[in-house]
Amino acid sequence: QKIYLHEDDLPFIHELIATRSWWDSVDAIAPHLLGRYLLKFPHKVDECIKFYLSNNNMWWHRSAILFQLGYKKQTNVELLFSLCKHFGSSQEFFIQKAIGWALREYTRVDATLVYNFVDTHDLSKLSKREACKHRK
Repeated sequence: QKIYLHEDDLPFIHELIATRSWWDSVDAIAPHLLGRYLLKFPHKVDECIKFYLSNNNMWWHRSAILFQLGYKKQTNVELLFSLCKHFGSSQEFFIQKAIGWALREYTRVDATLVYNFVDTHDLSKLSKREACKHRK
């Protein structure tokens, strides 16, 4: 399915996340719309992440963590780990779950790197359990 994105679509994507705020809609919007947008316009990543971090909207926070799902080797691991550290002490279930999910997804690319990160950083038990779900 072809999605036509234009550079000026970012405010609309922000609005979708803010107004369609529940895990099922955000979990579709973050990787499939926001993620594709930021792949097409990578110069917008910093602006988008700064905006999400400067606002107290848990769904924007979740979207910041999840937008790279499916990026595989294109994942900005430094950004992913930075966001996981930033939100690592969050008591919010949906944030803890997102951290684990994003990290688990990246284990398909580099499991050793993810497991080392999980073992050396202060994350919630839920995040660690989710991230290491397939650990042997």
